[in-house]
Amino acid sequence: MGNREHLSLAQVERRFLEAMNTAGVACEAELDLSGKLVRFHVAGDKKGRKDGWYVAHADGNPSICFGWWGASRRRRYRCSMRPP
Repeated sequence: MGNREHLSLAQVERRFLEAMNTAGVACEAELDLSGKLVRFHVAGDKKGRKDGWYVAHADGNPSICFGWWGASRRRRYRCSMRPP
Protein backbone atom coordinates (compact mmCIF):
# COMPACT_ATOMS: atom_id res chain seq x y z
CA MET A 1 0.00 0.00 0.00
CA GLY A 2 1.24 3.44 -0.87
CA ASN A 3 0.89 6.67 1.02
CA ARG A 4 -2.84 7.45 0.78
CA GLU A 5 -4.27 10.84 1.55
CA HIS A 6 -7.69 10.63 3.18
CA LEU A 7 -10.53 13.09 2.96
CA SER A 8 -11.44 15.21 5.96
CA LEU A 9 -14.96 15.01 7.39
CA ALA A 10 -15.67 18.44 5.89
CA GLN A 11 -14.63 17.19 2.42
CA VAL A 12 -16.79 14.06 2.77
CA GLU A 13 -19.80 16.11 3.85
CA ARG A 14 -19.27 18.58 0.98
CA ARG A 15 -19.16 15.72 -1.56
CA PHE A 16 -22.31 14.14 -0.10
CA LEU A 17 -24.19 17.46 -0.27
CA GLU A 18 -23.03 17.99 -3.88
CA ALA A 19 -24.30 14.51 -4.83
CA MET A 20 -27.64 15.22 -3.14
CA ASN A 21 -28.00 18.61 -4.85
CA THR A 22 -27.14 17.11 -8.24
CA ALA A 23 -29.88 14.49 -7.75
CA GLY A 24 -32.43 17.19 -6.87
CA VAL A 25 -32.60 16.28 -3.16
CA ALA A 26 -31.16 19.48 -1.71
CA CYS A 27 -30.44 19.42 2.02
CA GLU A 28 -29.65 22.75 3.66
CA ALA A 29 -28.72 21.35 7.09
CA GLU A 30 -25.43 19.97 8.37
CA LEU A 31 -25.28 16.21 7.75
CA ASP A 32 -25.32 13.61 10.51
CA LEU A 33 -22.64 11.04 9.53
CA SER A 34 -23.52 8.56 12.32
CA GLY A 35 -25.21 5.96 10.09
CA LYS A 36 -28.68 6.74 11.49
CA LEU A 37 -31.72 7.44 9.33
CA VAL A 38 -32.30 11.20 9.15
CA ARG A 39 -35.38 12.93 7.74
CA PHE A 40 -35.12 16.51 6.52
CA HIS A 41 -36.92 19.25 4.61
CA VAL A 42 -35.96 19.22 0.93
CA ALA A 43 -35.34 22.71 -0.41
CA GLY A 44 -38.27 23.66 -2.63
CA ASP A 45 -40.74 21.21 -1.03
CA LYS A 46 -43.86 22.38 0.82
CA LYS A 47 -43.14 24.19 4.08
CA GLY A 48 -43.05 21.93 7.14
CA ARG A 49 -42.59 18.66 5.22
CA LYS A 50 -39.71 16.33 5.95
CA ASP A 51 -39.89 14.01 2.95
CA GLY A 52 -36.13 13.93 2.39
CA TRP A 53 -34.08 11.18 4.03
CA TYR A 54 -30.54 9.88 4.18
CA VAL A 55 -28.27 7.42 5.94
CA ALA A 56 -24.61 8.46 5.85
CA HIS A 57 -21.36 7.41 7.43
CA ALA A 58 -17.82 8.67 7.03
CA ASP A 59 -15.80 5.86 8.58
CA GLY A 60 -13.92 3.32 6.45
CA ASN A 61 -15.35 3.93 2.98
CA PRO A 62 -17.65 6.98 3.25
CA SER A 63 -21.05 6.45 1.67
CA ILE A 64 -24.56 7.83 1.70
CA CYS A 65 -27.95 6.55 0.60
CA PHE A 66 -30.55 9.30 0.23
CA GLY A 67 -33.90 10.04 -1.26
CA TRP A 68 -37.04 12.13 -1.38
CA TRP A 69 -40.26 10.29 -0.65
CA GLY A 70 -42.33 13.12 -2.13
CA ALA A 71 -40.67 12.79 -5.54
CA SER A 72 -39.95 9.02 -5.45
CA ARG A 73 -36.20 9.62 -5.80
CA ARG A 74 -33.51 7.38 -4.34
CA ARG A 75 -29.75 7.40 -4.89
CA ARG A 76 -26.57 5.91 -3.45
CA TYR A 77 -23.22 7.61 -3.47
CA ARG A 78 -19.81 6.35 -2.39
CA CYS A 79 -17.01 8.82 -1.81
CA SER A 80 -13.56 8.27 -3.26
CA MET A 81 -11.07 8.31 -0.40
CA ARG A 82 -8.63 10.50 -2.33
CA PRO A 83 -9.11 14.22 -2.77
CA PRO A 84 -9.48 15.36 -6.41
